[in-house]
Formats: sequence, C-alpha cells, structure tokens
Amino acid sequence: MVDEPVAINSLKRFVAEYEMANDAHINPYKADDNHRKIAVIGGGVEGLTTGYYLARLGYRPTLFEAKPELGGILRYVIAEDRLPRDILDHEIDGILKMGVEAKTNRVMGRDFTPGGLLHEGYDAVVLTTGGIDSQKILRPEVNQFDLPFQGLFILLDLWTALAANETVNIGKEVAIVHNMAEGLDLARTLKKQGAKTVHIISNLDPAELPAAFKDTRALAAEGIEIHASTHVTFLKGTDDRLTDIGLETRDSRRADFVETTTRHVDSVVFPGARLPELVFVPDDSDDTTDAAASQWRTVETFHTFPKTGRNGVFTAPEPGRLSDSSAVVKSILSGRRLCRAIHTYLTDGQVGSMDELVCEAASVLDVSEVHHVETLERERPPSLDVEGDSESAWIFPKPWPGLDEAAARNEARRCLNCGLICYKNPKSQTWKTGQ
Repeated sequence: MVDEPVAINSLKRFVAEYEMANDAHINPYKADDNHRKIAVIGGGVEGLTTGYYLARLGYRPTLFEAKPELGGILRYVIAEDRLPRDILDHEIDGILKMGVEAKTNRVMGRDFTPGGLLHEGYDAVVLTTGGIDSQKILRPEVNQFDLPFQGLFILLDLWTALAANETVNIGKEVAIVHNMAEGLDLARTLKKQGAKTVHIISNLDPAELPAAFKDTRALAAEGIEIHASTHVTFLKGTDDRLTDIGLETRDSRRADFVETTTRHVDSVVFPGARLPELVFVPDDSDDTTDAAASQWRTVETFHTFPKTGRNGVFTAPEPGRLSDSSAVVKSILSGRRLCRAIHTYLTDGQVGSMDELVCEAASVLDVSEVHHVETLERERPPSLDVEGDSESAWIFPKPWPGLDEAAARNEARRCLNCGLICYKNPKSQTWKTGQ
C-alpha cells in the first residue's frame, strides 16, 4: 500500500549463502535427549522436516528412504539448474547434524513394516511417503499395493487394478471412505469380488448424501451399510495386517452427541491418490493377543480444527485443502504439524487442537490504511549483461547473483515485523503488531 513488498526470497537466499560461505551449519537450540526413537518412513521434504524438528525436541529420529539418497522430489525431479545439488546436500547435511539418522535403500514392505519397526523398539512410526508423484515417479518399479500394511487401499490404484482384472484380496468386511455415488459403484463391484459387507463411511449428514444412498434398507439387503455423519478416527492392526477401524458419528440435530465405535474390517479404501500422513504407535489395549505380535494403532495427527467438525484420519488437515503436501513449502508445514502431533501424543497422551490457529480459510485483518511508514526503494540484485536475446536470460537464468551484504541490510530495514505475531492490546483494544 506504500511501496513494494520486502524481498523475502532474496533475504533468505543471502542468509543461506552466508552460512554456506562460512562452511558452517547455524543450528538453533536443541532440547536434551529424551531417548525416544521415532521412525520416519520417507526421506523427502516432509520426512526431512519431521525428522529435523523431532531432533530439535530431543527425539532420536531415523529416516527410512527407498532411494539411494535423501531429498525425494528435490533431488530426483526438480532440475539441478533450479536447485543445485551442492545446496541441497548442504541443507540435508545440516538436518543430519541436528541428530537425524538416515537409512537409504530401505523399501517399505520389502525391508520393514511399521508394525515391525514398533516391535523393534521405536516409540512411533510416521508415514511421509508423499503423493502419487512420489509413488509413480520416484519408485515406478514398486508394486502399486506396496503399502504400510495389508488391507489398506488407495481408491485410484484399486480401480486401476480392478479394471485390469487383477486379483485383489479385499476380504469379507470392507470399509470405503467416500461421499459420492462412485463409492456405491465400488461397493457393488467389491461385493462381486467376494466381500460380505461393505461399509460406506461419509462425513456428510444424511440429508446431504446422494439420492442413491437414501434407501438404506434396500442397500442393507445388498450387504451395503451407509454410515452418515461419520469419520474414521483411527486404524488398528496386528503386525502387517489391518484388523479394526475407529468411527466417530455425530448428530447434526444434537451438537453434544458423539458416538464412538470400533469395527472389525479386513480392508479400508480411502479416496484420493496419496497415502495420508499416518502415525503408528504401540497399542496395548488387547490383552488377549499373542504377546509376540506387534499391536499398533494410528494417531489422529491433524485433529487441529475443531470448529469445522470434519476431522479424522482421512480428512484434509485444513478447510479447503486436499492435502498439506501439494507443494514443497506445504510439505514443510505438514512435517512440522506431524512433529507437533507426535510430541503432544507422546507427552500428553493425545493430540489437542490449536484454537487460535490461523489457516488459509480463516478471516484475517482487513487493513485499509497504513500510517507512519517510510517509503524505501526495494533492493534488487545486480543485472546481468546478456548478449543477444535478453528475454532468454530470464527464461533460462544461470547462477543469478543475489544481494550483497549492504543491499541485504538495507532491504531488511524495510520489514515492518507485521507478520511475526499479531495480538490484541488488552488496554486499548486495538490491533497492534510486535515481536
């Protein structure tokens, strides 16, 4: 509203290059070792971030990566002229020096399972294997059902297999997490595959369900049960096999009514084309099971937005967002949230919500006037002398010079600190900003 935005990317680049030029990793404060081991499956952006912040909190995280090197899409997809490998290696080296161990060439399902890792003594196992791009681009040689345990199916992969007439062991009791009529089509297809009962779990209220779902009595006669206003709160299993799911059902007419149940299932099918960010922890609730078996359950990691009423294992972490990992920066956000969920669960026994959290769908201050702000010209890196077509230099820039120290200091002076912490002054009841 006054001049131009602060060149935050240029400032971040200056600090990062200053660190590299001094051949040092400027790591922040780290808590004392709490001797708790966390296994992080996936060494991409989300996994590296999760491991980094867990290490800062005093945990002993270990990354299990299927590829020979860490980095995921950063290393194997993004072109090197956009992300030089020496810079990537420097960043990853700093994460490892924080106290993160890495085991590469370790494939889930072949070399380990989440249940097996818990049996080895890990206090929690977190899944950060990425989306369909990671599954199909980074590991095209891996079977499409290379999942953390038997009985978990991605909707897209399952439909692909059924269309190719592949044999799929779906079991007798099946749960489908779906809101639309396509879920009913899949339910009838799975009935033909040998399923006895198919449960369609929808977080929509009964009045919001598609018309095909209305005749619940006729569907029940087919062996299809509809669970409206319901979401999946946890998964339970033994070793590498799913055994149960937890359900939470709400009544739109009674805000205080919540019914929680545990239902045995052989398989669960969830929508989308990526694995959710599951966190596995030991489950000692069943004393009748063989002590040699690994009992596990998942933690509802993104139970963060209680006002939406749409929580659950397969629910988007924020209103209006399909997944936290739609971009590299959002994967960093997701990794920090996973770290928070693991830490709060292992310290408090549950994952609480953050009532004052601001998300993308939240209302923010509508600023119409800004006063007492000095107009300062934005600092820009020096231009390059390009021979020939100058536009080609913008399309294919070579190592582009950044800000020097003097320019970086001048640019940093332009920051108003307005994005650090916003709070309401209790005395004046006016909005102010501060650090």
